[in-house]
Amino acid sequence: MQPHRASALLPTSPDEWVYVELPLAGGSGWMRTASGSPTFSKVDYAEIRTDTWGVGPYDIWVNGLTLF
Repeated sequence: MQPHRASALLPTSPDEWVYVELPLAGGSGWMRTASGSPTFSKVDYAEIRTDTWGVGPYDIWVNGLTLF
């Protein structure tokens, strides 16, 4: 299962925080691509990926990650 969004969500300045809410079922601007028959009860981990468009190195801080 892979959620994705067409618009960028990362902050543009180093002192900016961004609140992100991702509905795993899709919706609210998020699309979901599924392979096979995934179920939420069998989720083992969450992976966060970012694209710097060739700029780097950079730090990403994740604060208050909650899965429900």
